[in-house]
Formats: sequence, C-alpha cells, structure tokens
Amino acid sequence: MINRVLNRINTIDGLIKVIKNSSWLLIDKVFRIFLGVFVSAWVARYLGPEEYGKLAYAMAVIGIFQVISLCGFDGIVVRDISKEKSKANIILGTAFYSRILSGIICFILVSIVSGIYYGFGSKSQYLIIIFGSSLLFQCGDVVDLWFQSQSESKRTVIVKLSCYILSSLLKVSLILLKADVIYFAFVMALEFAIVSLGLFFSYKKFPTSKKWKFKLDTSRLMLKESWPFILSGISVLIYMRIDQVMIEAMMGSHSLGIYAAVIPFSSTMSFLPSIIFTSILPMVTKYKTDSIDKYEIALKSIFRLFAVVGWLISLCLFFSSDFLVSHLLGNSYYEGINVIKIYAFTNIFICMGVAQGVWILNENKSKISLYRTLMGAGVCIVGNYIFIPLYGLIGAAYVALFAQILSAVLSNILFSKKIFFMQMKAIVSMGLLK
Repeated sequence: MINRVLNRINTIDGLIKVIKNSSWLLIDKVFRIFLGVFVSAWVARYLGPEEYGKLAYAMAVIGIFQVISLCGFDGIVVRDISKEKSKANIILGTAFYSRILSGIICFILVSIVSGIYYGFGSKSQYLIIIFGSSLLFQCGDVVDLWFQSQSESKRTVIVKLSCYILSSLLKVSLILLKADVIYFAFVMALEFAIVSLGLFFSYKKFPTSKKWKFKLDTSRLMLKESWPFILSGISVLIYMRIDQVMIEAMMGSHSLGIYAAVIPFSSTMSFLPSIIFTSILPMVTKYKTDSIDKYEIALKSIFRLFAVVGWLISLCLFFSSDFLVSHLLGNSYYEGINVIKIYAFTNIFICMGVAQGVWILNENKSKISLYRTLMGAGVCIVGNYIFIPLYGLIGAAYVALFAQILSAVLSNILFSKKIFFMQMKAIVSMGLLK
C-alpha cells in the first residue's frame, strides 16, 4: 500500500515537472509566433516576391547542411542522459566537439559549392555564405540538449527568446532603413551566434557535475546510431525544401518568393507536437524501463493526443488563410492563399510522424526514420517534376501533402502495422476513441 502511494506521488511529481517544462517551451513558441508572423510577413512584404525568393533559396540550401552539422544527436543525447546522468559530461562533450568539426567542414563545403554554381563573388553566393556562417555556431545547442534532459527548458527559453526579440528588432530596423536583402541574411546568422554564447553563459549556472570530455569510442557509438537520423533529416529537408528549389528552377524567384512567404503560416503551430515530444520523451523512456504495459498505454495516448493537435492546427489554418495573406502580405502574394489551404493539412501527418518518433527512439529503430523519409523525398522529387509544370504552386502543395501522408503514416504498413493502426484510429476518431 505504501509503495503504491509513493509511486503515485512520484508520478504526480514527474507530471508536474513535465507540465512546467512544457509551459516554458509553450511561452517561447507562442511569443515567437506572434512576433515572427508579423516580422517575417513585414520582411516579405518589404522585399517583394523576387528578393524574398532569393533569401528563401539561400535558406533552403543551408538547411540541408544544418542537418548534417547537427550530426543527428539530439534525441540520442537527451535519451542517453536520461538513462545515465553520471555520463552526461562525456555524452555532451562528445556531441559538442563533433558538431564543431562538422560545422566547419559544412561551411567550407557550402562556400565552395555555391561559388562554383553561382560564380564567386555573386550576390547569391554572398547570401549563402553569410547565412551559412550559422553552421559554425550550432554546436551551442548541445547546452540546450542538457537542459532538455533535465527538464530545465526555462533556461534555454530565456536565452533564445531574448535573442529572437533582438533579431526581430534588427530586421524591423533594416526595413525602416530600406536595407538590401544581404543585411537580412547577416542578421539571421548573427542570431545563431548570440544564442550560442547566451546558452553557454546560462550553462555556467547549471553545469554538469564533471567537465565535458570528448571520447572517440562514444562518438563512434553515437554516429553508428545517428547516421540514419542524419540521412533521415536530409531526406526530410529534401521533401520539405526541394519544392522550393524546383519552383525556383522552373518558375523563378518571384514564384518562389510567394510560396516561401506563405508556407511559414502553414507551419506556425507545428511547435506544439515538438514541445510535447521534448517533454514526454524522458518520461516515456522511464515507462519502457519500468513496465511494458505502461509503455503501450502511453503510446496509444500519445497518438490520440497528437491527432487532436494535428486536426485543430489544420482547420484553424484552413479557415484563416484569406485573412493572413490579405492583411499581412498584401496583394502581391494573393496566389498563396490556396497553397496555405492545401498545405495546412500536412500538420495532421507531421503530428503522427513526431508521435512515432517516441516509439522509434525507445525501440532503437532509427533506420525506419531513414526509410520513410527517403520514400517521402522520392515522391517529392518525382511529384514536383511532374506537377509543378502542370499546376504551378498548387501542384507543389499537393505533392507536399501526399509526401507527408506517405512518410508518416502509409509507410508503416511496411514497417510496423501496429503503429499504422494506432495512427489511423487516432486520425479517423480525432483521438476521441479509447
């Protein structure tokens, strides 16, 4: 009887900690949405579709290299520290120095490739190099992983939110000064640098018990498990960004500017599944260690919750698309309204994919992430090649939606029918069935 009471107390304490941690993440993301939507829309409106398209193209290219420089360690680091806190210094140190090296290599590579492709000294190369310098500072996010593993996201939120406000103010200043697009890329890269420094100052107030240390054996083990996540991340970016690359190639920067300006509206609420995932991962990992029954029940509940979140996001965006474009972006971007309406429903399947990530990490089935995203990337490349010339931006939006459905849900017919049925039941019932 006493043990049951103690277990309930521990469970309640754990839930309270999760809720507090989630609330800080929620505050951060909600504030970013309200500030980011207006500032980003103002930047897009100021630059116009043509110039904004050039900036969006640079961001799409650098996005692929950002995934590589992160080494796919995020979920692994949080999971391993949750299991063995005594080895946190080795896990964090190994991840940190690995990211420094990968960041330098990626920055050099993207600088050379962009010069060869666009011409050394061209404006397009400058945009890519300036924004690409952010690759050198992503090692600082290792501190964020430490805070995540200890449910101390408050510390990360304070740093990142402060830097985001500063970055937004600088962008507004550039608009008022009628600055060139080059300066906007510089401000975006500067934000990464300031965040990195801020996280390390915050770390000094909540450090690990031992000094960080790099171990080659640990690095090999982490890379052995993370390489599918790296390739998966690249595949995700391919099918999330290849449409922008192909729109620019087939329709030009003007059309890309319209597409790139409205797509963020469709993903503004995607922070919700990410917050839930970050907060529940350590707790679900402990459930799996303690009891398989608790673990199975938790998985079903997670899919139901994520289904409700996905539907709510999708419907809200669908019905608000006209208002968002007409009031925030202006008539130059009117063509993007239907893109939002189609793209909005990708959120349902993004939520399903994020929810499955809990199962993938706890079952050590990282290769599934690679396989399903490769399928999605393949659909995007072939689909956009066929449908962009036929239907323009609408065709790209439909291809993106189907790629998400295939990658997040339909692929599980091959990889895990149990997960597939959990997802389908949750989607169809909107999470209301038990």
